[in-house]
Amino acid sequence: MIGFGSIFFGAGDCDLLGVFDHTPVDFSYYPNPVTEILTIESQVEIRSVRVYNLLGQEIKNFYAIQNGEIALNDLMSGIYLVKATFEDGREETFKVVKK
Repeated sequence: MIGFGSIFFGAGDCDLLGVFDHTPVDFSYYPNPVTEILTIESQVEIRSVRVYNLLGQEIKNFYAIQNGEIALNDLMSGIYLVKATFEDGREETFKVVKK
C-alpha cells in the first residue's frame, strides 16, 4: 500500500500579538522570617496585599496599608505566598516564612 502525504501552505499577514513587558517593581520586605508585622517598602504606592497558603487559597487581604505594614501575627507558623499589587497595576509575589 502506498501512502499519500499532504502539504499545506498558508500565506497572509499576521498581526502582532500582545507582548507583556514585565518590569519588576523595586521594593523590599522584611523581616523574613516574620513573627508579627511584615513591612513592605516601595517607591510605588501599594494598592493591596493578599496572603495565600501553599494550596493557593487566599487567607488574608489588606486594602488599607499603613506605613507598608501588614499584621501576620494571627497566622500559624509556615510558608506563605504574598502578592502585592501596586498603584500602577504591577504585581509582585514573594515567599514569606512565618515563625
